[in-house]
Amino acid sequence: CLGYLDFSRRLINRSLVHQTFDYLLDCGPEGFSHTQLMQHLGLSRLDARTVLRKVEKSGETASVHVDVGKQRSQR
Repeated sequence: CLGYLDFSRRLINRSLVHQTFDYLLDCGPEGFSHTQLMQHLGLSRLDARTVLRKVEKSGETASVHVDVGKQRSQR
């Protein structure tokens, strides 16, 4: 692992929103969690939240709360 903010998988010529959509397609119908997006694109917590809100506002995706142990996770 290269560290917390690993930029190695981030593409320079594509926006973060497009990269998030590509990651969503790769994950399939199960989707991904906020933390998984942070790790995949090397984003901070606030940046990942901002990108996810932008993707949700597009109307092409929806978030779902999933029970994981004692916590609720948003996917």
